[in-house]
Amino acid sequence: MDGLTIEPLFVDRAAELAHFDRIIDGLGRGIRQHTAILGLRRIGKTLLLDEVERRHPGIAFARMDADAVASDASDFARAMLSSVLRGVLRASGDERYVGLTDDGLRDAARAIAEPVASIVDDVLGQLASATPGRAVSLSTQFPAEVGRASSKDVIVMIDEFQEIARLAAGGAPDVIGALRVALDRPGRALFVVAGSRVTAMRRLVEDGSSPLFTRFASLDLPPFARDATHELAARVWEGRRFVADAADRLHHLTGGWPFYAHTIAARASTLSIPGVLDADVVDAAFQSEIIGRVGSVSLHCQYLLRTATAGDDTARRNRVETILRRVAREPRIPRARLARALARRCSKDEVYDAVSALIAEDFVVESGGLLRLGDPVFAVWLNVEDDRQDPLAAASTPGAIERLIARYEAQHQADRTEMGVLYERAIENLVRQFGGQTVSGVVLGAETELVLPVVDRVTNYVLNDPSGLYADGPDAYEVEMVTSGPTQSDRWAIECKHRAGAITRPMVERFVSATHAIERESGQPFARRWIVAPRGIRGDALAFAREAGVLHSGKRDVERLVRRLAGIDE
Repeated sequence: MDGLTIEPLFVDRAAELAHFDRIIDGLGRGIRQHTAILGLRRIGKTLLLDEVERRHPGIAFARMDADAVASDASDFARAMLSSVLRGVLRASGDERYVGLTDDGLRDAARAIAEPVASIVDDVLGQLASATPGRAVSLSTQFPAEVGRASSKDVIVMIDEFQEIARLAAGGAPDVIGALRVALDRPGRALFVVAGSRVTAMRRLVEDGSSPLFTRFASLDLPPFARDATHELAARVWEGRRFVADAADRLHHLTGGWPFYAHTIAARASTLSIPGVLDADVVDAAFQSEIIGRVGSVSLHCQYLLRTATAGDDTARRNRVETILRRVAREPRIPRARLARALARRCSKDEVYDAVSALIAEDFVVESGGLLRLGDPVFAVWLNVEDDRQDPLAAASTPGAIERLIARYEAQHQADRTEMGVLYERAIENLVRQFGGQTVSGVVLGAETELVLPVVDRVTNYVLNDPSGLYADGPDAYEVEMVTSGPTQSDRWAIECKHRAGAITRPMVERFVSATHAIERESGQPFARRWIVAPRGIRGDALAFAREAGVLHSGKRDVERLVRRLAGIDE
């Protein structure tokens, strides 16, 4: 089987594009909202940033990959200068090459304005004086200074931002503090950071002990919804005959992960010539990409395994690989059982330390004390080593595809609980775009038009009431999202329910009870109550929701709301 050459293909992401449209518009009016994009490997962060840059040609975009320059403060400072200079020049129609040498940086700076050249001289002088920490500090302030001197809005995009912490050992011990100063500095510069190590990124931008806490708005990038996978499949299969269940199958097998969906769709296209492309062809493409050594999915999984086991300690590398294969074979295994299973090879502490490291790197997810791999496709790949030894024989074995799909289903079932979290984050991203827009009441289960709240903040509200002060008896209450804004009318209570079936009446009743208890405890009434669920709401629950004044939206309603906020006509 030959490897596929797959051209980048951007689809969907209407909510995320609307977020960038809003913050870019705000930057032009002097309002800055720095943004952190959180998404696992190959989820589409780079494609999203490419699309944002394509849609806003008048903005000076400065692109950097932190992992390429985070080991040396001098490299980072020069890369920051070069990327900002290049972005400002290109936004002005100047396509010149901007190198990293002293002369290259000075020439580019003089082409913009003499004050810019002076700042570049200052940074280079600090590097020459062996004070790289000071040079990094000045370079992080450089975007705002260039924006002021050139009258250009500058957006600095730093990919793999979590690697920035390595600069502390690379000559810039206070790099995080320097970034905080740059983020707070007035001017025409905005920072957008992205990272594939989501756990590390959250520690940097969301942890209350981090210097960068509250400086960024987090934008979680979830897998595609079903309609987006269908759009991707239709574009990959353009001009081909295919049946609708092929795209459904593609979404089911990939969970909507853009890289897997795109790759398997492209492979299916090569397998179905000249016949009709159906779900069976998608299954065969999935098998081909998993067991073939040069399949794009297989190559990616090889990369994941190399990344997870990287290091010079052979014993540790073997231990990590053994843990990955064991968790792949037995999803939802407790740490203690895993340690007992590996007791002959390593100690309990070694297993626990390795598991913690894998969780920190987002390879393993721990939920309720149970372990599983975060990527179900990677888990299946780890489980089919025998098939990969002789892929042709494996592919021709009767029932091979069915066994592979059944193995994947077992993995994917464990993964579905995580989809609820991803769905909730997607809704939170949508809610953060609310700014007082007027929308059709239909998308919220109302008969008349509604005005959305102006959302400054979204918080989770938990109320423990062991004495029954705020309700009829002892209980604990939670509302997943409480919005706040300039006025009391902006205070909404929002609940997300990602489940197999429609919302039931007891769920709505419980939500209403929680909001009433929180109103009594906080002394602040909710202007609106809104419950969101992909599968909609049952008839008896709908009647109660209307009686209690609870707004409600299903999957199609949310999609229409996303399009409305993105400015896309129905």
